Amino acid sequence: MIPWQAPPLSRITIPQDTDSGSVVLSGFTLANLDYVIGYGTGPNTSTIAASVPIPPDTGSDNDSSAAPAPAGNSVTMSLASLTAEAVAVRYATLPGYLPSSYGNWIGIWPGQMSPYNPFKPLACADVASDANLGTVAMNGLSLGAGEIYTLVYFTGPAVPAPAGQAAPGCAEAWSAGGTPAPDTTLAAAMLVFQAASRANTP
Repeated sequence: MIPWQAPPLSRITIPQDTDSGSVVLSGFTLANLDYVIGYGTGPNTSTIAASVPIPPDTGSDNDSSAAPAPAGNSVTMSLASLTAEAVAVRYATLPGYLPSSYGNWIGIWPGQMSPYNPFKPLACADVASDANLGTVAMNGLSLGAGEIYTLVYFTGPAVPAPAGQAAPGCAEAWSAGGTPAPDTTLAAAMLVFQAASRANTP
């Protein structure tokens, strides 16, 4: 589990824009203890969206690095229910994570949207609970039958919190006229779906 309140032993900014690759973390010495590596969508520990454990060396001949990472090591989303007027999204973040405290939110866009080339969403909803698992609903929609939509989960507020204040909710951030522009680079999970394929299905 990520120790959410502790600073990392080391961190590195991903130096390339490819969707896969490798980096080297250095500048520290590992003892024979449990460690965990976190991948964040931003510079803060609160944006970590995936993790993989490094178990201690047991001295066995088995290659522990080949073992699969345990369940719950990345942010995921699925459709809990869907109608033309509303969508409910089931989300899962990492163990011990606090979605509401860290300003997490979910947005829905028409078509196959990229969070790195964003426009105003059809709707968005803040994650109101600090439980790392839950469901978020967006109502008042008008989804077209057979149309494609994109859901995106974000591990940080839509705009930074002003000094001494709480960050505004996603709806307020998008209605503020782009000052400051909402930040969609903290995207941790995406789900593209066709409205007609799951309509009225729980």
